[in-house]
Formats: sequence, structure tokens, C-alpha cells
Amino acid sequence: MAKTQQLDVVTPERLAFREEVEFVVAPGMAGEFGVLPGHIPMVSALNMGILRIYRGKEFLAIAITGGFLEVKDSHVIVLTDTAERATGIEEEKRIRESLLPLKITSVDTYLPEVDLARAEEAKRRAEKRLASKKAEIDMIRAERALQRALLRIKAAKKPGSGS
Repeated sequence: MAKTQQLDVVTPERLAFREEVEFVVAPGMAGEFGVLPGHIPMVSALNMGILRIYRGKEFLAIAITGGFLEVKDSHVIVLTDTAERATGIEEEKRIRESLLPLKITSVDTYLPEVDLARAEEAKRRAEKRLASKKAEIDMIRAERALQRALLRIKAAKKPGSGS
């Protein structure tokens, strides 16, 4: 059995990530699930959440906004609207160090960073809209905005933890 599998994370704008990895944990609609090399072929819908990518003891956390995952012949393809990684000086250093074995020379060319201040401001705006309960407010849209902001904050603060 192969020890690694190719992972491609694709957004409408670009190929956000492509590397050989050992393990992928994805946020499925019914909960998280893992994909190891040699996994049976499958297609799954994805929920908004954290895509965790492991290579040895090192990981990379990517916030995604749902989409689909396909596994075929030790090749995992994630199709998502957006993919963002954690940010912060210490996190940036840790992520760059963890990517050295993956032979990624520039993280910036793969994934945009989560802007924590911007995500926290989006959270405040969404909470304010939800609290107002005005008729002209689209509550479903406001709830999704709050979910996205919370996801981005989670990715920025605790990459790889899954919690």
C-alpha cells in the first residue's frame, strides 16, 4: 500500500494546494472523516469546516466553505469555493517549517491567509445583524456569514486541532 496520496484543493480561481500527503481529515456533511492512501473510491459532499492535512507528525489546517471531495486511485480532490490557511507570525513560521518536507517553497502561492482581525469584525457584524431581527435582514445569509467568520477565526487560532 502506498504511504502517500496526492491531494489537490481546487477553488474556482486556482489550484490552491497540490502535494503528496499521508492523511486528510475532511468536514463531511455527517461529521469528519479521514482518507488514507489506498482508500476506496468515493465522492462526498463537504460541510464548511477545517480540512486537516497531515504529513508525518506535521499538519496544515485549511478553512474551506464546503464543496465536494473525490477519492480515486490514491488521489484526493477537494473542490471548494474558498480555501484559506491560518495566519500569524508564529503560526506562519510553524506552517512554513511543517511544509519543508512537502517541498513547498512558497505557501503564499498556494493559500491566502485568514485575516483574523477581518474575520472578527465580520463576526461582530453578523451577530449585530442577527440580534436586530429586522424584517429586511436575510437571517439565513446572516447566519452563514457568522458561520464563515467563526470558521475563519477557528482556523487562525487553532490550526490542525479540529476543534
